[in-house]
Amino acid sequence: MVPAAPGAEGWVLRGDTVMTTRQELKINARGLSAPGPRLMVETALSRNPSRFLRVVVSDSEAVDDLRVYFEGRNAIVTIDQVGKDFHVLVDLKE
Repeated sequence: MVPAAPGAEGWVLRGDTVMTTRQELKINARGLSAPGPRLMVETALSRNPSRFLRVVVSDSEAVDDLRVYFEGRNAIVTIDQVGKDFHVLVDLKE
């Protein structure tokens, strides 16, 4: 476990994924085009099952790919644009 970065209270770093103390899995997939972010999500979920996810991507096609993937799993999906990045917020609704 790595200490949280300054200003990132509650975050625990694990490679390219980050687990918050409220069990939100954060995946940094910036710079990857589809289907790269979706493949990262599938791998991360197999290792760290979580109901809530935040996937950060920089490619709009990756956003569409993730939306289709999660909606196919009956998840609630919200997309926020933060600067040049997109935050795909997901509730898998167990």
